[in-house]
Amino acid sequence: MLLIAHFLSATIVGYYSVSVSMAEALWYLPAAVGTVIFASTSNSTAEQSNRNTPMVCRNTLFITFILALLLFAVSSFIIPLLYGQEFLPAVRPLWILLPGVVALSICKVLANEMTGRGRPKISLLASVITLGVNIPLNLILIPQMGMNGGAIATSVAYIVSSIIVLLFFIRVSKNRISDVLILKRSDVLIYTRFIRSVQAEATKKKIL
Repeated sequence: MLLIAHFLSATIVGYYSVSVSMAEALWYLPAAVGTVIFASTSNSTAEQSNRNTPMVCRNTLFITFILALLLFAVSSFIIPLLYGQEFLPAVRPLWILLPGVVALSICKVLANEMTGRGRPKISLLASVITLGVNIPLNLILIPQMGMNGGAIATSVAYIVSSIIVLLFFIRVSKNRISDVLILKRSDVLIYTRFIRSVQAEATKKKIL
């Protein structure tokens, strides 16, 4: 934001702040899950954490991804509705930020988990490396591409941060990357049962 203010106008900063605030709204769930997983890990054995954390992470990633798709689909309507038609330029940087925001949901869960294991240095290391990626990319891309360049730099930095924390978690927990990122059949069955229960409840109330 500071670099955009340095290179571009106050109007562009306003557009970009809207993009960032809407994108970061997707972090409410991962942040809440991360807080819970930190407390849970602190009071669990390593074996329990190795088994439970991948399930929590992949489902948090999945839900965040679905919410990001919805935000992508409606942002062209929501932003003018909330801020006015003149804020339509905020839509494109929002779209660019979404992949990084979704990716960082992994970091928000796993970084807290690793801290709960007594390894807070991993989060610090990821933050330092991410900063080293983010600032140079902003300095290169903002003058060339404006706020879209800033959004690209930020999204890439978020992805890098998540990759670092993910690799450390895989190394410590001995899980596979697919266990942490990809839904299992058991997860799908949980969602299916939930949808059916909601449908049954809705049908019951309609009958009553």
